[in-house]
Amino acid sequence: MTSTGSHFEAATTPDTLDVTLARILADNLDPRASWFALTEGDRLFSEGDPADTFYVLQSGRLGVFTPREGQPPEFIGVVHPGTPVGEMAMLADTTHTSNVVALRDSEIIALPREAFFEIIRHYPDLMADVARVMIRRARQKGANDAPTVFGFVSARNQPIRSFVEAVHTAVEAQGYRALIIDRDAMTRAVDWFARVEDSHDFVLYVAEAGDPLWANLCARQVDRLFIVGDPDNSPPPDPARRNGDSELVHQLTDLILLSEQPLSVRSTCQPWLREMKPGRWFHCVENEPADAERIGRVLTGASVGLVLSGGGARAYAHIGVLRTLKAANIPVDFIGGSSMGALIGAGPALGWTQEQVEKHIKDVFVHSDPLSDIALPLIALTRAGKLSRLLNTTFGDDSIEDMALPFFAVSANLTTGQVEVHREGLLRHALRATVAIPGLIPPFVHNG
Repeated sequence: MTSTGSHFEAATTPDTLDVTLARILADNLDPRASWFALTEGDRLFSEGDPADTFYVLQSGRLGVFTPREGQPPEFIGVVHPGTPVGEMAMLADTTHTSNVVALRDSEIIALPREAFFEIIRHYPDLMADVARVMIRRARQKGANDAPTVFGFVSARNQPIRSFVEAVHTAVEAQGYRALIIDRDAMTRAVDWFARVEDSHDFVLYVAEAGDPLWANLCARQVDRLFIVGDPDNSPPPDPARRNGDSELVHQLTDLILLSEQPLSVRSTCQPWLREMKPGRWFHCVENEPADAERIGRVLTGASVGLVLSGGGARAYAHIGVLRTLKAANIPVDFIGGSSMGALIGAGPALGWTQEQVEKHIKDVFVHSDPLSDIALPLIALTRAGKLSRLLNTTFGDDSIEDMALPFFAVSANLTTGQVEVHREGLLRHALRATVAIPGLIPPFVHNG
């Protein structure tokens, strides 16, 4: 791009959109333009706000959240420097449909809608650049909007550096360039962090316990934060502080409970969930490569989610699906399901081997007949008492939140008429609810 006197030729790439706009504004000294800063946690705009301003992120990171009725907002992506945000609503003259929040300290170029259209009449290449960004974003379907900078902050007495190094190794094994940054970077200049992030695909910040200044800096510097705790100890208050709307902050904070013990002797994670209110949580065992590899896939967006459908006896085919995935060395990182699909998926989510899954399902549904307690069909053809006892025998007091893999089951809430997604509570209760069949298995009363 060149600038000669009052003439300006805007030949730019999408990555320099902010530079182009800045130079146009500097050349024209439009009094309606503004540059301003957002502190980490501040909102740029909210759902329903009028889209009357054209924004371009000059530095920092912004997070985009989509509101969901009756649920926390969904974190859908990251806005990187040189990229417009909310421009589609502005061009369409509608209100914004998402909440946009500063993930870290950020600088914004803002131009009122009327001024933007006046400028593009003189510099049509600017509109072409905006269109290229929008088209590229649609084609890549958010691939470049994924988080790339992660923080691991310790909330346990033992060091977490070796675990983060194992995750780092797993990320690089996928072919990415990754770097670990620790408190030795405290004395670095601000632009050093930006250069490091630009030269690596993923950056992992690590903060050990007892270093609150560095932990808080990590929390402000990263796209997404992992609190690493010990399920056998109580959670400490505020291991790292993030600013802004607590509902959105929690969506950007995940919990890893790192244990030295196998799943069968692990403590419940409920105290940690109540204190941290994380967006997601993961159970990992120290010195277990498979767990570090799973977190590595979560970071790079390569994790595998398996959702199993219902279908009564036909759902037994899911056992063959699990066997085939294992034979193909395809790991499963998240599991969910409905009805019999949820019941079969609960096995691997608990850490059962393929042989254990097949044995338990055969014991419950082949060697026993869970629907043999026929009742007068006032509500359903069966009482489901035998089914409840079999579920209790098979799953005991296992809780969903304590399972080896993140798991959910889906049922219909007959009181509200809405979908119910079970992510916490006794596993057998969720399974009893999801396997209920109108007219055959009576509904399950749960939490009123």
